[in-house]
Amino acid sequence: DLNKTDYFNLTLQPNIIFDLPNSNHAQGSCVIGNILYSYVESNFPNGDLYKFDIVNGITAGKIENKKLYHGNDMTYIGNNIYVASCKNDLGELLNKTICVYDTVNNVVSELNPFVNINRNYIFGISSYDDHTLLCGLANTEALTDLSFYLYDINTYEVSEITISNTNNIPTNMYYAHQSLEYMNNKIYLMNSLNDCLIEFNVEEGNANINTIYNLPLVDNNGQIIGEYEGISKCSVFGNNALMLTSIVTDNTYNNIKTISE
Repeated sequence: DLNKTDYFNLTLQPNIIFDLPNSNHAQGSCVIGNILYSYVESNFPNGDLYKFDIVNGITAGKIENKKLYHGNDMTYIGNNIYVASCKNDLGELLNKTICVYDTVNNVVSELNPFVNINRNYIFGISSYDDHTLLCGLANTEALTDLSFYLYDINTYEVSEITISNTNNIPTNMYYAHQSLEYMNNKIYLMNSLNDCLIEFNVEEGNANINTIYNLPLVDNNGQIIGEYEGISKCSVFGNNALMLTSIVTDNTYNNIKTISE
């Protein structure tokens, strides 16, 4: 719960810890009901969607070999999971495609609404309402070099949300955009350099940088959190709750990578 802050330092309670069967890397995630979906690159540009039951703390299956590229961030509307591709077939930060995984028909399609937008890649995606996606695009991984756009999946209309910083919060030390989420008229942008959540207040088509929450290196149990990867609204734990996913590489056990939620 984002109301639980201590001088803008967040504390995190672990929910699920899962050891991947190989050294592939986990990326974006989203929560649908009580199921967490986490994308794991397995045969780039393809990967697998791991499913976890976050109420009972157990695995719930795996959807294999879907072309979601880097799968940097995910969200859902209706029966579809929308994925920020981020990287192209060559692994370059040059992909603005939104991948769409149909959970009913088990197929992937692609949307390209940002062809004429002067940005190199899409790194973040969130549901804005029941027919609109909030998307984060950038040319570099610097906080000062990104844009937010709204994409209506019914009308195909694209509109930009301008960004301001009236509180003059320093922005020159935050890089590596991992994920974003929209909730209660706020955008939460998660970066891994430094580990933080950057909160924007959204009003009348503008996103104003409001607060920066520092993310911890360890959870409440003292376990290393690792690299933050995904963020998603999670009503299972309350209307204001966010679930974060991360990945840890443990070189003492044959490079096992562990997903933490």
